[in-house]
Amino acid sequence: MSFTRPIISLVAISTKHSNIKGGSWKIAKDFFNNNSIDYPLAGFQGVIMSILSLIQKRRSIRSFEPTSLQDDDIKTLLEAARWAPSAGNKQPVEIVIVKSESQKRKLVGAALGQEFIAMAPTVLVVCANLERSSSRYGTRGSSLYAIQDAAAATQNILLTATDLGLGSIWVGAFDEEKVTEVLKLPSGIRPLSIVPIGMSTKESIAPPRRAIDEFTHNDYFGKS
Repeated sequence: MSFTRPIISLVAISTKHSNIKGGSWKIAKDFFNNNSIDYPLAGFQGVIMSILSLIQKRRSIRSFEPTSLQDDDIKTLLEAARWAPSAGNKQPVEIVIVKSESQKRKLVGAALGQEFIAMAPTVLVVCANLERSSSRYGTRGSSLYAIQDAAAATQNILLTATDLGLGSIWVGAFDEEKVTEVLKLPSGIRPLSIVPIGMSTKESIAPPRRAIDEFTHNDYFGKS
């Protein structure tokens, strides 16, 4: 049996099998494997948890256990980044996977001494290949679209980490030239986010959020 509409199929399965709970893609994957059902789409990780609940559950984590990430989890995070939207489908995202202690220490130095970066077992540095975007969109591609595309990939990584039960944080405060030097990035590859990932050592409380009517405007800015 194969599913051409995997998300709908997973939802249907969850209503028929009460043992599938919590929105974990691992549980869904086990269900497919244990029941000899073709796993939907290569690399696809089933998501039963509602997207909004997942977004609300995400936290910025600054304390990590030293336990290494499983290779499958890292692949899943990269798969999530791969499917982020990009302008003209130019896919300018480049990701450097950092695991060595020496490299993480250098990233701490390049990131204004944020020690939690070195605490995480794995750090993903999301970069933009400016030339891939500028080849079609010129200056706007390299100055805006590539940055937006890398941001979309970063958000996908953060949400997928949350669904995997992992903690993560989006670090944007760093010296780009120093990060470029540490990672030996070639010309035209711009580092845009540093994402430490690992098991969190403590629960994080949700920060307050603005009410919807505080940041929405009807037809033009300032009209409520």
